[in-house]
Amino acid sequence: SLREMTRVAGSDPALWREILLANRAVPEMLGSFRAHLDELDLALRSRDAALLGRLLCAARRARKAIA
Repeated sequence: SLREMTRVAGSDPALWREILLANRAVPEMLGSFRAHLDELDLALRSRDAALLGRLLCAARRARKAIA
């Protein structure tokens, strides 16, 4: 849900500022996230159902690996 996706935004900004500044992996992770969003954007704009399906399957596998 939107509420769960925005949980960090509802938290203490000072706490998250320190967490993000201390975690040197965040910029690299943001770059990777941005690349995935660009690929998703391309799939949607071009209406490429095959690419969209592959992206959704990859996202599902990634989520299962976390849980």
